[in-house]
Amino acid sequence: MHREELLAELWRRFKGGDAQARDYLVLEYAPWARRVAASVQRRLPTGIVEWQDHVQNSHIGMLEAMDRYDPARGIPFELYAQPRVRGAVFNGVRQLRRSGRGELEPMDQVDGGETIAAFVSLILDAATEYIVEQAADASPEGTYKSSQIQQLLGEAMMEMPERTRNIFVDHYYLHKPFNQVAEELGISKGRVSQLHSRGLEVIRARLLHGGTTARDFF
Repeated sequence: MHREELLAELWRRFKGGDAQARDYLVLEYAPWARRVAASVQRRLPTGIVEWQDHVQNSHIGMLEAMDRYDPARGIPFELYAQPRVRGAVFNGVRQLRRSGRGELEPMDQVDGGETIAAFVSLILDAATEYIVEQAADASPEGTYKSSQIQQLLGEAMMEMPERTRNIFVDHYYLHKPFNQVAEELGISKGRVSQLHSRGLEVIRARLLHGGTTARDFF
């Protein structure tokens, strides 16, 4: 039996209440969830949150996505679950900062306000990117609030230069990795990342102007 057929059978059994099938699916997708957690960790200053906290939150997001996932819709699970897993990891960062477990004291002593500003910038970028992913993957039957966000996102993207807009369309709607986008556009991956960051600033300004924050997704 091919992997796709095996996974389809496991999903069928899991949705029918088979706990063993659920365990097999968890083992199958756990390494992927860890990679999603690692992608979030790379965007944050070192030492902010323990790696195991990221992993635990990614697994929480994965399990929630598994419960909500409908295999009959034909959407690959990773594609469906990625924004939810990333959101769980990001939400974990926010909660740890509130509880005081994620400390910045050593970094503050070295760099002062610049370190805090850098941390805030990274968090805002992660939050904005999460919002874009959620809006891009939202179903047509979404809430009124999600429809508003999609409209604001569309307006923001129309404000971007054409190349930056192409990067967002390719990455978030066509699900192309940045290295593929860079190759197709004939520019470096670093340049793609730079334009992506500028685009996030445009989107964040538009969302804030429209009264939307990351809290709308938690």
